[in-house]
Amino acid sequence: MLKAAVFLFVIKMIDAQLLGGWDKLHPLDDEEKKVFEHVKKSFEDGTHGLKSFKSAYAELLKHATDANIKVQEQVVAGTNFLFEIPTSDPTARKLYLKVFRGLPFDPVIEVEYLDTKHPQ
Repeated sequence: MLKAAVFLFVIKMIDAQLLGGWDKLHPLDDEEKKVFEHVKKSFEDGTHGLKSFKSAYAELLKHATDANIKVQEQVVAGTNFLFEIPTSDPTARKLYLKVFRGLPFDPVIEVEYLDTKHPQ
């Protein structure tokens, strides 16, 4: 009985360490494509205060297709998405786009980062 309790405690501790962590980089699923397309459209429309991001990167993002994009997710009080976006620009081979999406009762989508360097 004690062994079972210790085992369950260890499993709980492992799960607790994983909460809030980033998952592995993977190709976009349908839901992630929708988030990416929403953000891309916002950049194309010039909406949501996105003018503060470097315009050259915004232009690269506007021309990105979701074909080779990969993403990581982090579940917090909502979801963070970190998109790795290949580009055709030799000076900026990849863009990194970090986006926060709120919980279903507050479905705000906010761009938090856009740069050629991976956010640490």
